[in-house]
Parts: sequence; structure tokens; C-alpha cells
Amino acid sequence: EDVRIETRRLARFRLCPVSSCKDTSGFGCKSGYGDYIVDMDDFLYSFYENKVEEEQAACEKYMEYNCNCDDNGQYGDYYTEEDCLAKCYKNAGMSECIEEEAEEVYYNG
Repeated sequence: EDVRIETRRLARFRLCPVSSCKDTSGFGCKSGYGDYIVDMDDFLYSFYENKVEEEQAACEKYMEYNCNCDDNGQYGDYYTEEDCLAKCYKNAGMSECIEEEAEEVYYNG
């Protein structure tokens, strides 16, 4: 007798209407929802991509309204717009917004 066992990595999630979504409920909502089951790799990839896009949007919004880093020659040759942004993001506790090159200069320079 040939016994075969297959393991599938799946993720189950629920999309709830905003009006009935509750953080205190383990299921999020009781009606008007959609339950979904997808491959775990697809779920994690989509979840990560969405997180990256949200972080980028938050960084851009913060930069636009809070960082005055337009480089029109006022910083000289050694202090760039990237350095200014790195400092602005660091002071706001938004280190995820700092690009790697500027981060190296800001923390090591």
C-alpha cells in the first residue's frame, strides 16, 4: 500500500468592512466579510510588497511636509540633499526611510 502525504503551506485571512472591523475580535468581524485561503508564499510576498509601498508613501509624505532639504547649492560640496534627508528621517525616528548610501555617511561619517 502506497501512502502519500503532501504538505501545503497556506494562509487564511479575512477581509472585513471598515464599519464592522474590530481589533478586539479574533476574527475581525462577524458579517459582510470575505474569507480567503492562498498559498503562503504568495501571501507573504503580497504582504511584504504592501508594507514596503506603505513605508515608501509615509516617507515621501513626511519628506514633503517636514524636511526642507532642497539642494540648491546651499549645503556645499560635502553636505548633500541625501544627508539632509537622512538627518531629518533619523530625528523623526523614521530610520527605515534612510537610503543605504546616506545611512553610511550619516552614521559613520
